[in-house]
Amino acid sequence: MHETLVRRMILWTFALTCLVILVAMFDPGFLASFAGLMVIPVSTSDRIEVLVTAGAPFAQSVQTDLYFLSTDSSFTKVAGFTDMPHCVDAYRGELFVTFRQSSRDAGGTSSIFKDGKWARSVPAPSGFDIVDVVSFGDTMYALGMGADNKRIELCALGESGWQRVPEAYDAGKEITYAGSVAVRGGIDILYATGKKGRFGTIDLDSIRWYHVLFDGKKWGAEEALDIPKGEVPRVSSYEGDLALLLLSTVEGEPVQLATVKQGELDVIAHIPTTDKGLIVRSWLVGLDGDEHVFLVGLGKLWDVPLANLVPGEARLLHEVPRGAVMRSSIYSTLAGFGAVLLVSLGIAWLVMRLRGLRRKGGA
Repeated sequence: MHETLVRRMILWTFALTCLVILVAMFDPGFLASFAGLMVIPVSTSDRIEVLVTAGAPFAQSVQTDLYFLSTDSSFTKVAGFTDMPHCVDAYRGELFVTFRQSSRDAGGTSSIFKDGKWARSVPAPSGFDIVDVVSFGDTMYALGMGADNKRIELCALGESGWQRVPEAYDAGKEITYAGSVAVRGGIDILYATGKKGRFGTIDLDSIRWYHVLFDGKKWGAEEALDIPKGEVPRVSSYEGDLALLLLSTVEGEPVQLATVKQGELDVIAHIPTTDKGLIVRSWLVGLDGDEHVFLVGLGKLWDVPLANLVPGEARLLHEVPRGAVMRSSIYSTLAGFGAVLLVSLGIAWLVMRLRGLRRKGGA
């Protein structure tokens, strides 16, 4: 085989491999199959409203579908739009959705949906990047992080729009926001500290968990949480108190529901995840006096009813279409084959190049 031909094959293989990767990154089915769907369920009293989003990282738009899970167990799609939700909560019995700003990972303009239909918009607060929204009492609060990531700031939604809450919470150290939930006494906020890795994520061996309560007027004291290593907590509310859904980083391990009292965790339920693959997110949502645990896997969404802390049979509510899964497998196979071929051709070209240099040296 001639050296020039090998070089051409390397260039063509590289170009085609890059093309396959580019097409995959613009395919929302590929993202949903391998990175998991973005799912946010919220109880609006008489039903659970579930937002399901699938999108590609480089595409300019995503597809978000709104479903209703009713008390009769029906799961129905009622609306769809091409925006990325950033955070969601129920506000006076209606769905409050804050959409992600395209320029950065923060929330901006919000919309209120009534019975699955757009009702009105709420402009973003000036100079405030929303990381989450939580409704407590009759007031909707927006949470944001200070510029140094040591402070948690709040805005309250009033008749004239968002207004800053004067007192911010100063943790006294750099923190990473991990979630918040309305409980009986206020808004409970979970955050973490630890050494940051190369990509800005906290090293799991050094991570420490804390939570703090805002009662609508003032902040409480920070309380440390003893989260077992290898478990990722998701904030929830159970019977009006703070609870955590503990997700294992090991595939097949059950999701644990634990209540929190004075920093101590009491595991009160185990939700099986056998044959569901890796669970990347979980939610605990109440409906008509019953609890539902939503499990989000790679491209799939299950609903597990929780009666008297005993999990019922999991019901598959949503999954990525089979065509998207097949395309994802094709992308992965072609990209993998291209990478192997590039290495093989590269070695062959190097050997041929060295032989050519030796012949020239010998001459």
